[in-house]
Amino acid sequence: MSRLDLAPAIERLDWFVRQRMSHEGIPSLVLALTDRAGLLHVGTYGYSDLAAKAPTTETTLYELGSIGKSFTAMALLQLKDEGRIDMHAPVSDYLPWFQVRSRFEPITIHHLLS
Repeated sequence: MSRLDLAPAIERLDWFVRQRMSHEGIPSLVLALTDRAGLLHVGTYGYSDLAAKAPTTETTLYELGSIGKSFTAMALLQLKDEGRIDMHAPVSDYLPWFQVRSRFEPITIHHLLS
C-alpha cells in the first residue's frame, strides 16, 4: 500500500488525534501506523516541552511508568502457556546473573508477578 493510498485515512486519523488531544488535554503524542511489512506513517503531535514550545518529534522519549509491568506479565504468561518457562522456578534459572543472597527460598517468577 502506498502513502498516496493512505493519505485520506491519515488525514482523518490526524484530525481525530488532534481532537482527542484537545479534549483530553494531552500535550504530546507520537503515533506509528504499521502493517506486517513495516512502518507506513509516523504522526507527531503537540509539544514535548510546553514551556519551551519544543515540538514533539519521532524521537521524543516518553516515560512508560507502570504499564511495562503489565506487558511483562502478559509476555511471561504467554511463555508459561507455551511451556517455555516454569513460573515456580527460580528467576536465576532464566537470568543467571540475578543472584540474591538470602536465607529464604530463591525468588521465583511467580513471586515477582505477585
